[in-house]
Amino acid sequence: MAQEQIIKIENALTKSLNEIDKLYTRKIQGDMHRCAAQCCDRTSESIENVYNCIKVCSSDFDKVQRYLQAEYNQFQNRLQRCVLQCSDEIVDKMGLSPSTSDMARYNRQYETCV
Repeated sequence: MAQEQIIKIENALTKSLNEIDKLYTRKIQGDMHRCAAQCCDRTSESIENVYNCIKVCSSDFDKVQRYLQAEYNQFQNRLQRCVLQCSDEIVDKMGLSPSTSDMARYNRQYETCV
């Protein structure tokens, strides 16, 4: 059951990231590459100037990537805290030597919680 929920969350996350990519990120990335290509076309510029030009072109995309990564990390942390809280609550209820039927009940409670 918990594995099914993990797959469901992963699928929802993938769907959301694909939507963000199609609606926002891809255009920013395309603009970055077009801008960088123009930098590379400047054959009279020094390598340092071309590098700096490319760096400026990529700044918006880099900001978006950092933002998305931070949001993803925050989501992962919240999810981990939720799972740990569920686990702690079940462990607190279990006692020292739960019976087989108690273990089955605790497993169901854990899966429901997660």
